[in-house]
Amino acid sequence: MGFDATRGASKVTRFVYWEHPRFPKSVLGAPYLFLKPGFFKLVNHHWAIGFVVLQLAYFYGVFLFLTKQQLGLWVLGLSILLWGGLGNIMGVHRMWAHRAFRARFPIRVLLMIGQSISYMWSILEWSRVHRTHHKYSDTDADLHNVKRGFWFSHMGWIMKKEHPLVAIKMAQLDLSDIESDPLVKFNSKYITQVHIIFALVLPMAVGVFLLQEPLLDTFIIVYWVRTYHSWHGTAFVNSAAHMFGDKPYNRKIASSENSFVSIYAGGEGYHNYHHTYPWDYGTGELGNKLNLGKLVIDICYKFGQTYNLKQATPEMVANAKARNAAHEHETIEHEF
Repeated sequence: MGFDATRGASKVTRFVYWEHPRFPKSVLGAPYLFLKPGFFKLVNHHWAIGFVVLQLAYFYGVFLFLTKQQLGLWVLGLSILLWGGLGNIMGVHRMWAHRAFRARFPIRVLLMIGQSISYMWSILEWSRVHRTHHKYSDTDADLHNVKRGFWFSHMGWIMKKEHPLVAIKMAQLDLSDIESDPLVKFNSKYITQVHIIFALVLPMAVGVFLLQEPLLDTFIIVYWVRTYHSWHGTAFVNSAAHMFGDKPYNRKIASSENSFVSIYAGGEGYHNYHHTYPWDYGTGELGNKLNLGKLVIDICYKFGQTYNLKQATPEMVANAKARNAAHEHETIEHEF
């Protein structure tokens, strides 16, 4: 199925949001930064209901954690979470969307399955959205534009109609390098089936038949709690890492260095660096510190399973810092 450039554009009638030329120094004095007028004029009500169900399921998972000894289930859930997370941060983000490194076929298959586990669009659609985000970051063409508020950029954008410019700019992108990949084609066609097998059926079978845990407890812990953390980990990159933190490389962009997001999202929180050098496979200057994605890529490299690793040189980074300190910035072409 091709991409429809008019998707969402014809249905958009009104956008209620307020843009501030710069973010206030104190978010405590600016509640509008988090929740702006018109936010609750939801359009995608099924998504809104889904998030309520997800939150309730998570609360029940916390109850299970506090009241039952189910270590095996939590280890199982964490394992699936890590697999899905690497499918996102190492696979669709760094390898497919940014072409920051290459990987051998077995690793590519594992990353494709991991991305299917996380179930955040297909690899092709995720890459389309993400490349548009980098090219038009924090503008109306950015699907999760942080200028529309914290909650909008976190998850509210899923519940509301997109700005017409989003579909227009997405349709103008060249994705031929991704579209020609056989694994991407397979993922686009069978992502739901792969997700059901590896995120639901197999983990449920292990939890119920091998660990001898109740069906409902297994379903909540290995599926819903995992989904909750997987989605929020990605969402914090779009929200908190575009709003809170230092900007040592380019102070003129919203993206920031956020340690909390780096811990939560496997190294994706070094966002000021990442938006300065989007093609760097490490997405940060600090090596493997709080950077699970880079650590796994480096381990695979030692065994010959990843190659062509792209990285900004120390001179490039030092020059960026010097320009930033002098309030001078060059126009950065976003290469992928």
